[in-house]
Amino acid sequence: MENEFKPCYNCMFCHKLYTKGTKKFNKTKFAWCFKHKKIVETQDTCNGFVFFSRKKSIGPIKIKLCEILTELCTIRQFVEEDSDETNQDV
Repeated sequence: MENEFKPCYNCMFCHKLYTKGTKKFNKTKFAWCFKHKKIVETQDTCNGFVFFSRKKSIGPIKIKLCEILTELCTIRQFVEEDSDETNQDV
């Protein structure tokens, strides 16, 4: 298990460096290691490796959006009820 290949680009302390091109930012073969505070090659390995998954989890986002939608529906009901009462008074 210790001999397993763990490249720096999969480490949570590694942040890839880019150069500015004419239309986009271009990837480089280097990255900044926050653990060692130095520039490393993305294919390098070290014993301070901590796996970082770059997959985005949308589960919590869906839950929060559902809560916000519920609150907005409740506010809309209050506004509609208030509007109905105002129209009946006139």
